[in-house]
Amino acid sequence: MHLRNTPMVALITTGRTGSDFLQSLLDSHPQISTFNGHFAVYSEFFENSVTIKSKDSRVCDVADEFIGKYIYKLISRYDIQEAKDKLGENFDESFTIDTLEFKNNIVLLMGEEVINSHNLLLAIYGAYSLCIGQDIIKLKIIMHHPHLDYEFKLFYKDFPNVRIIFSSRDPRANFCSHVEHFRKYYPSHDNQRHLYNCFKMAIEDSELADYYKLQYTATRLEDLPRKDTMQRLAEWLNIKYSDSMLRSTWAGLDWHGDRISNKV
Repeated sequence: MHLRNTPMVALITTGRTGSDFLQSLLDSHPQISTFNGHFAVYSEFFENSVTIKSKDSRVCDVADEFIGKYIYKLISRYDIQEAKDKLGENFDESFTIDTLEFKNNIVLLMGEEVINSHNLLLAIYGAYSLCIGQDIIKLKIIMHHPHLDYEFKLFYKDFPNVRIIFSSRDPRANFCSHVEHFRKYYPSHDNQRHLYNCFKMAIEDSELADYYKLQYTATRLEDLPRKDTMQRLAEWLNIKYSDSMLRSTWAGLDWHGDRISNKV
């Protein structure tokens, strides 16, 4: 599998810091394979998959189970919370990945590989890239967005050579947005523990990468999508800068932010 030799980069947030926005600026780059939005595939899918745990597991069945779990990431009209049903210049478009093609691509890319989380994640990214018209031979990096530290730790076991991008923000705006927006998402988070967790995420910043002794960089939401910022990021990623990095998209369609955030 060609993707086995493609460097992996993880995107991690330090709060409400625009990590999805940053990822969306990389969405249309021809040298990057990425999914649309943060992706807790380890804790949500790999750890709980019925097909993967079976002694007689088949890749085609794993692909079917994955598609059922993440249909909203493949047919974006169902991703209401992230407003992927309101893409495009006029807020009236969505994208549809052909799920049969996606499944066939996973089966093809897996071939005779062992069915495990490492190989499946590579096949999932390759299948998605093929479905949106990318040439996977030309890919320079895979951008995975585990979002939070607990998800990253599961992912790290499979990809210990990963580099990390931390999305950051002025800690005052970070804390305020984290508290206020989660009240809208999850009223149950309106408590002292959540306040503590919001503050903790902001001050921990890059400690995760320091702990694992990994290469990392950081971007500030306030600097996005400035051209000089994206040029420096492209250099760090070892990819060619493209003006597509100034445009927020999913599967090539303009994204205007999620349902509750102010447009950045």
